[in-house]
Formats: sequence, C-alpha cells, structure tokens
Amino acid sequence: MEKVVKSGKVGAKFKEARFKLNLSLEDISKNILINIKYLEAIEKDDYSIFPARAFALAYYKKYSKFLEIKDIFPLQEPESLVNDRKRSIKSSGMRLAEFEKLIRDNFFKIIVFLTTSLILLIILSLNLIDNKSHNLDQSKSGAKVTEILDIKEIDNVQESIAEPMPHNNNLILIFSGPCWVEIYTDNKKPLIYKLYNNNEVLEIEIKKSFTLIIGNIDNVNADYAGKNINLIDSANEQKVSITTFKNE
Repeated sequence: MEKVVKSGKVGAKFKEARFKLNLSLEDISKNILINIKYLEAIEKDDYSIFPARAFALAYYKKYSKFLEIKDIFPLQEPESLVNDRKRSIKSSGMRLAEFEKLIRDNFFKIIVFLTTSLILLIILSLNLIDNKSHNLDQSKSGAKVTEILDIKEIDNVQESIAEPMPHNNNLILIFSGPCWVEIYTDNKKPLIYKLYNNNEVLEIEIKKSFTLIIGNIDNVNADYAGKNINLIDSANEQKVSITTFKNE
C-alpha cells in the first residue's frame, strides 16, 4: 500500500491519547485484539504494511474508537478505484438510459406485438377447445352396440355414391352423420362391421336371412328390396336398431 502523507500527523494524536491513558501498545493490543505492528503503523501514519485499504480502515476505526479519536481516516482511496467505480456507475446509467429510450421509441410497436400475441394465443386456445368438444361429440354420437376395436372389409361388399342398382336383394344405407353398422348372416357370420360418416353410402346385395344392427338411427335412411326399413320400431333407448330379415 501507498504510504500516507503525514501532513495531518493523525498518528501522533493516537500516540498522545494512549500516553494520556498510561497504556502501552501491548495493553492496547490485548484490549482490542489488534497486532502491535498494526498499532505502531497507525501511530506512525504508515499504512504500507496493511494488505489492503479496507483492512487498514477497519483497524483504524477500532483503534480510534477505543481512544475516542474523531479524526477521519487519513488514507484516501486510490484514484484508480474511484475512477473505476465512477465509470461503472456511469456505464450502468447509460445502459439504463438506452433501454428506456428503446422502450420509448418502440412503445407502439411493443404494444402492437403484445396485443397481437395475446389475440393469437386466445384464438389458438379457442380452437383447441372447439376441436376437443367436436371430438367428444363425435365419440358420444357413435353407436353403443359394441366398442369399436377393428374395421373389417369383407369381400363382395360394394360401397358407392352412385345411383342404386335395381335388384330385389339390394340393401341401401344412406348416412347423414356418424353411424355404426353390423350385418350378420343367418349363421352369425359377420359381413359388415364398420363406422360410417356423413355423405357415405353402403349398398350391398344380400339375401335373406340376415340381421341388421344399426346404431344412432337418426343418421341413416335404410332401404331393402326397394322398400324403406322402419328402424324406429326395433330401436332401444340408445337409438340402436336390431332388425332381422327372415327368409319366409
């Protein structure tokens, strides 16, 4: 550390106050627990033996308090540290000012960006909720005959939206919404086991005897051999119709 200028002779005041109390450096050292060499340095205004200014300042305050000396600590903070602190404060102030200026200059753009982002977020959330509700409605509107585990395509089944073929054994189902269909032959062999949707048509040539099971009958118009099939009379509370066509 740099040696302090001795113009004020602050150290002499410490020595004089100690003599008035009739105390030795050893006595002071035992009382305030400071090494004798540091006490001597303070009395000589020589702070070169201290490892740092903060170290010297702490011992100075402790010693001056014990002797009731009110003088200001004589060793000034190095100018380089003072300048560094000033530069740091100035730099922080400049950065804050630049940030505030950036906010002021782009305030309208920031508001537009935040508003647009919020609107997009709301629209996205509403779409997700709507899609979830739509999927739930479709699930509820499905037939409750059985759980849909598989879809089997059976040979000899022809599906088309063309005009019905005139034939006495034609079964035609026209769908206006989700509808589950099962068709079994007289020997309980499944021919159809499938979920149909809006605007689809099932047309199949099938001879009696067979059993037709249709779920969600409000979504289907059925004809067999050119005659409309009454699905309501054979429907249960879940709107599932089980109709058997016997070869009488």
